[in-house]
Amino acid sequence: MRPRGLSASRGLRSRRAISAAIAGAALLTAFVAFAAPASAHADFLGSDPADEEVLTGPVTEIELRFSATVYPNLSRGRLLDADGRRLETTVFQRSDDHLIVQPSEALTDGLFALVWETASEDGHQVEGALRFIVD
Repeated sequence: MRPRGLSASRGLRSRRAISAAIAGAALLTAFVAFAAPASAHADFLGSDPADEEVLTGPVTEIELRFSATVYPNLSRGRLLDADGRRLETTVFQRSDDHLIVQPSEALTDGLFALVWETASEDGHQVEGALRFIVD
């Protein structure tokens, strides 16, 4: 036979432990749900000209748009003509989330492909490619 005080004491400790576990789980859930990310991963949003676009007139720059800050010093744009020849380009930043790939000469008549890559604030590489025609 057990003394009554011991059994009641264990029950009280069990209820406190369960209450503490529930409170801890609720706090953790709230923290995860409302915590802001430490840094942002940049997603590619689009370009101008757009992939597969047919343009009239010369193209003097290609704009790449992202969902977060990207870094021009960690960015590359390889521009190719229809014969696969690489064309000279400069990559610079118009705003935190916009990169510009500027060919050394205006692009006229032909099919062009741009293969690009950059890095976002969180260090992740973002890369892609697009093709367009200048008619």
